[in-house]
Amino acid sequence: MPVENTTPAEPKATVPQAEAAGFLDDIKIVDEGAAPPTDPKIEWFEDELFPRFDVLGAALTAAATSMTVTNYKYFRKDDYVKVNKKEIVCVTATPTSTTVAIARAKGEESAVAAGNGTQLHILSNVPNICA
Repeated sequence: MPVENTTPAEPKATVPQAEAAGFLDDIKIVDEGAAPPTDPKIEWFEDELFPRFDVLGAALTAAATSMTVTNYKYFRKDDYVKVNKKEIVCVTATPTSTTVAIARAKGEESAVAAGNGTQLHILSNVPNICA
């Protein structure tokens, strides 16, 4: 028994050949007398993220209300900072020098002493929360 061809037939053009040829004649891809195109100026804007790490510039006692850092411009008011991978402190004012005012023991860990060169990890900034 022969198998029937079930492939759909190709659609037929509805525009007469002469009309289509005239349409293509009107399209100009490149104007022979025009200057060649130039590349447009492309600017790539990327978000510059705030730095997330710094180190203590001096030892920090358990009773201190400020800490000395090496790069004070990394810190902003209401930044939460993890000291020595333990205690979380909050920056109470945007610093103008290497001395940064802090509120201690904002996480589960109580205030602990930390030595000079201890790593600081800037976690996040939560406005109007730090007291």
